[in-house]
Amino acid sequence: MPDPLQPLSAQFKLVATSEALPSNDQRWRNQVDGLLADLKRNAGEVRREITPVPGQKGGIEEIILALSSSGAITAAIAIFRAWLARSADRSIEIEGKVGDRAVKLKLSGQNIDEKTMRLALGLAKE
Repeated sequence: MPDPLQPLSAQFKLVATSEALPSNDQRWRNQVDGLLADLKRNAGEVRREITPVPGQKGGIEEIILALSSSGAITAAIAIFRAWLARSADRSIEIEGKVGDRAVKLKLSGQNIDEKTMRLALGLAKE
């Protein structure tokens, strides 16, 4: 029987948002920089992309995260949990594809279970 927690390699787009701070606020940018640094250090391949928004300085910041090992998935989930727990106004939107399956979810709060996250992201089989 296959291991339900066996990962499938995948790439996801992350958008970090705050209800308290606008995306162009330097305090918020510093917080997102911290998330990005933690992911780079512990979860594998990470890059940042900024999509320009007409009439706005800067743009929408997205973090592209490639998860290709069980350790990277575990680390990413731990980082998401810790980062979201620091402030109730934060959330992370995750979007990507695993094989032919589109994945889209929004994380908020502190109760992120690793097995449920793996299943929701399509990185594990039931």
